[in-house]
Amino acid sequence: MGNLKLTSSSFEDGGEIPRECGYKNGNKQPPLTISGTPDGTKSLALIMDDPDAMEAVGKVWVHWVAWNMDLTFLPSIENLDKIEGMTDFGEVGYGGPEDIRMFSNFMHLIANWIFLPSLQRLTLKRQWKVIS
Repeated sequence: MGNLKLTSSSFEDGGEIPRECGYKNGNKQPPLTISGTPDGTKSLALIMDDPDAMEAVGKVWVHWVAWNMDLTFLPSIENLDKIEGMTDFGEVGYGGPEDIRMFSNFMHLIANWIFLPSLQRLTLKRQWKVIS
């Protein structure tokens, strides 16, 4: 396999994240599906961020950080064993966009050839460097 891909049944690539996935509207993690995992992948990492927040808050806002996602339960991400890190909301786990129409949110999926060390004590900037 190759061509790693992350999709959702609740929104199209480049489309609007559903309202109930917004931080102030239920903060429900969107359903995600992974396909095309490269041969030799040991774990996956996911980062959801918002580069448009730079203008509003002076930095790229991190909504979700997860790593060491076990491939056993693919393709659905909901049941994956994973470690989740601190978001810019100061919380661990998924933190949806505050205004789903105002900002662009990107999900970065990374295939790793190793299981990553514990990153929970690292800053978000350092977590991103280690994961990617």
